[in-house]
Amino acid sequence: MSVREQIVVVNAGGASAESLRKAVGLKGYEVQEVGSLAEALDSADPDLCAALLVAVDSGAPDGFEDLIEEAGERLPGAKFLVFYPSGVDGVGRSLAQRLGRERIFCVEGALDSSADVQQVRQFLQPEGYRWGSQLRERRGSPDFPLHVTGAAGKRQDETARKVMEFARALSGLTDVDALLEAALHRQMDLLECEAGSIYLWDERAETLVLKAAEGPERESRLGLRQKLGEGLAGWVAEVQEPILVTDTRKIPRLQDRPSERYPDFSCLATPMSHGEQLFGVVCVTMRRGGRPFQPEDLRLAQTLSQKLGALLLPLRVLSELQFFNERITGVFKSCSDLVVEKDTQVEALRVLSSDILDSIPVGVVAYDPELHVRSCNAAAQSFLGASAADELELANGPVDNGLDVDPERWHDRLRNVVEGEEFRLQRVRYDREESTVILDIHGSPLRDSMGAVIGGILTVRDVTEDVEMEEKLSAAERLALIGKIAAKVAHELNNPLDGILRFLHLTMRCMEEDPDKARSYLQESRKGLLRMGNIVTQLLAFSRSHPGRQEPIGIEQLLRDSLAFYQDRARECGVEVEIEVEDDMPLYKGIELPEVLENLIRNAVDAMEDGGTLRLKASREDGHYCMLVSDNGPGVPEEIREKIFEPFFTTKREGNGVGLGLATCKDLLSSRGGSIRLLPSEEGATFEVTVPIDESEE
Repeated sequence: MSVREQIVVVNAGGASAESLRKAVGLKGYEVQEVGSLAEALDSADPDLCAALLVAVDSGAPDGFEDLIEEAGERLPGAKFLVFYPSGVDGVGRSLAQRLGRERIFCVEGALDSSADVQQVRQFLQPEGYRWGSQLRERRGSPDFPLHVTGAAGKRQDETARKVMEFARALSGLTDVDALLEAALHRQMDLLECEAGSIYLWDERAETLVLKAAEGPERESRLGLRQKLGEGLAGWVAEVQEPILVTDTRKIPRLQDRPSERYPDFSCLATPMSHGEQLFGVVCVTMRRGGRPFQPEDLRLAQTLSQKLGALLLPLRVLSELQFFNERITGVFKSCSDLVVEKDTQVEALRVLSSDILDSIPVGVVAYDPELHVRSCNAAAQSFLGASAADELELANGPVDNGLDVDPERWHDRLRNVVEGEEFRLQRVRYDREESTVILDIHGSPLRDSMGAVIGGILTVRDVTEDVEMEEKLSAAERLALIGKIAAKVAHELNNPLDGILRFLHLTMRCMEEDPDKARSYLQESRKGLLRMGNIVTQLLAFSRSHPGRQEPIGIEQLLRDSLAFYQDRARECGVEVEIEVEDDMPLYKGIELPEVLENLIRNAVDAMEDGGTLRLKASREDGHYCMLVSDNGPGVPEEIREKIFEPFFTTKREGNGVGLGLATCKDLLSSRGGSIRLLPSEEGATFEVTVPIDESEE
């Protein structure tokens, strides 16, 4: 909330709008326009609201007097000005009885003359102060002309002489502080005051600073700051007009003025300016003899302040130049010190960067657009068996000799990095003089601070130990899996074998007595043997780790061939089949996908015993074949989704499967660098199969 006192205008528009704007043409107020009286009561501050202006363009609405009375209670310090059209009877008299004539002023019709406007202004003018523009000027010039005769003329001549002496005495001072001290003493003498202060306007901080003071608590007050609108000095600086205060106790914004410091409640405050430029504010109080200040005292004080502003102008310019010169000198010195400091820091950073590069366990090789090696850290030299950068630079660029890649293709990769591309090589062999290591190499562009490519960076990691550890872990996992499979195989084969022996024993006992029953026992034994054969067949498929190759085949043909084995079964179950294949798919060469697709199609058909739709979709994504096999069967419960790829896990009835189908699919795809996963779906199950596309297949 602004510290200015408020005049809230309920603007009803029409002819009264202009009258309202004329009536509140007072400086020092915050004028706020609202649309209704109720809105005015909600927005007005009871502590700051000085007046409420209400316009009624037609007959007063019902309850209007009650609203005005409520406003009087909620805004105890406000006066009320009500405009209403001619011919509306009883409004002014009723409101005067409710609020009292000293608080309400009713205007019938529009304001017709400047005298009417002045009358309204006088009613709104709060007690306790007058702005300089509101004080009636004497005849003639306000600058104390010398041609006035009589006693008044002699007094003006004497005052004018003192003003000229004031300016002459101060004109020789070039120090701002000394000028302000002398000006304050002389102004207090001329106005016969015991206390005073001069505030200078600090343009950078946008505050007033107390630079000179006389009176109580002088030493503790020097250097105090006031914002615009804060206190008497801030009020005058904000309005930029001299003020004559007759009684500070009647002015809400000056209630905090310490009465123990200033027992006199009358004071003057004048802006210290030259043209439109504000330099500060001069305040004087505690006039000798306890006499109140008069309008002529305010005019004298303002004239002296204007003279002081004119004297301050060149000094302020000189002060600004000195300040600017000191700042420039300081900036040059700071820049010089900064250059020296930055050189030291740059050298320290260079050493630190070198130490960091040599300490990290990753090899770093930097080369220029001509593929010449510029630097390499200690790790790179250790991994690559070199002792200096020049040993890494060979015919086809950095790190060429001993790398198990095609030299021409390696050169192209390095060149592409300089053109802004990246590459990765994983698990590539590098033959050194005494040993062979396995490396992961990443090439990326080297850019300057503007983003331009100025070379390339190779980061090299020795993953020999990682590869050896992975091989050991893989072997251990394989052994563990073999143990698990052996136990499961023993269990899976033992059940049908036990049944076969039992049925054979029963067959021998009833072979002669009941041949038909013996024949049924032999048929059950045959089923057990077939089940054992199925288990052995799936185990053999799961154990294959190096699948062979087949002739290239189109993806759509591959899908239809895989579906052919289960076409009759699908027709019996009422399953419809939809196939969608992206155009220009490369040929596939291998045996992984046919086996995987056959397993997934069989599972999907088995899941839709009561009918449904089988969807087969193939596309090309990021250098991979991407296959989707979807059904709208019962789907896979959430609690077993993570287990379906484990060996021997199955949800089928006993005798219909041993749980090696999906495990076989995962093993086949992993051997080719592919993957299989179960995707979220609203119904049924959707499996995604991806296999890398070999460049030779395109």
